[in-house]
Amino acid sequence: MTRRFRIGILVVIVALASYLAYLIMAPFFAPLMWATVFAIVFYPVYRFILRYVRRPALASLATLTLVLVVLLGPLSYLSY
Repeated sequence: MTRRFRIGILVVIVALASYLAYLIMAPFFAPLMWATVFAIVFYPVYRFILRYVRRPALASLATLTLVLVVLLGPLSYLSY
């Protein structure tokens, strides 16, 4: 086997492995994008609450509670 042939085989194997990894990870892309959007949107809220609470864990809990109310409140209203 020539060096060029071995490199070609390696490229094909890496491409196939990359495609299979993509197929495995594809269902997680949308939730990861939504999580990124929510993290970017609600980080200023966390910083605002942190200024008054001064405890990161408590500020995180308050932000999480606020996010759940903001997101699940309208959904529960629509489902009822």
